[in-house]
Amino acid sequence: MTNILVLVGSLRADSINRKLADAAIHHAPEGVTPTVYEGIVDLPFYNEDIDGDTRRPPRSRSGRPSPTPTGCCSSRPSTTARCRPC
Repeated sequence: MTNILVLVGSLRADSINRKLADAAIHHAPEGVTPTVYEGIVDLPFYNEDIDGDTRRPPRSRSGRPSPTPTGCCSSRPSTTARCRPC
């Protein structure tokens, strides 16, 4: 069994990103269980001014995804699509 954590970067009720994530979930192959992480709404906004050695403590641990994901999929607005390589 493969558990995929799906992150939807737009929180709007009528978000195209959410619709795309829902379609991907609907068409997931057998043996793959995708789950949208609803706890993203509780994450703090990114602030480049505090990026560095100092980190704020997490708000809550109650929003942890279950079951533990074996992979991740992201659906987000194109304006945030430029990410630094890991």
